[in-house]
Amino acid sequence: MKKLDKKTVQRIQGVLLALGMVMLVVSAAFPLLGVWPEGMLLMRYIFAAGAATVLAVRLTEVYEGKNLRVKRLHSLERVSAFLYCVSAFLLFYYGNRLGGGDWIAFLLAGAIMQIYTSFMIQHEEEKDAKKA
Repeated sequence: MKKLDKKTVQRIQGVLLALGMVMLVVSAAFPLLGVWPEGMLLMRYIFAAGAATVLAVRLTEVYEGKNLRVKRLHSLERVSAFLYCVSAFLLFYYGNRLGGGDWIAFLLAGAIMQIYTSFMIQHEEEKDAKKA
């Protein structure tokens, strides 16, 4: 069996990450906006699949650089993916009450961490490129 090169693996991870994030956003938007309330069970499963996809991608990503701050930021990305999974668990745990408000809190915490890390990783990598 042929091994995939790093570039191909990164492309696949990028596509899966984008797909997982879209699944999270769309499935979270429907219950929050009150659209299609009878499809809540389906939305839970889509949200959980998106959270699992994001977690799988984040756990398989490898940072090979030497910058410890960027390495820490990648660890924070893994934590944010774990928070999405906690949010998905709460959607199922609370049943038809939309996970109380707790699932939204964990979703927002993960999203804020994700936004912070995406900006800071880019900033740190640009700073490293200027040094070199």
